[in-house]
Amino acid sequence: MAPFGFPHGATLPGFAEVGDDRLDELLAGLPDGPAEFHWVFEFEFDEYDFECQRKWVCTKGTWIPTDEKRLLESGPTPYGARLAVDGPSRTRADVRDEWIKVRTAITNAGAAEAAMDAYRKGC
Repeated sequence: MAPFGFPHGATLPGFAEVGDDRLDELLAGLPDGPAEFHWVFEFEFDEYDFECQRKWVCTKGTWIPTDEKRLLESGPTPYGARLAVDGPSRTRADVRDEWIKVRTAITNAGAAEAAMDAYRKGC
């Protein structure tokens, strides 16, 4: 990843910010036609599960909801993914397609993290 500006791997914002034009510029040195590529994209996310529960109290045998809430959180659960562009008869377009899949997954993970923070605050 060093030729792409990521000497030690890409951070979430750095990888997600490589737009289509910059990606095409970075991949311009690769052969356009079928060739042998060995590109592997590996990334890991931590997944969390949240549940906002309302506190209930039992009064004279009847359960009554209160205004108190608590956040139940489980995690982190590591989630790893691997996308590869391997073997003969692959093209620059194949590498580009896999890059975009990873970029989309990373962008979606960032959006999910923001949603989880909002959920935490709202509980």
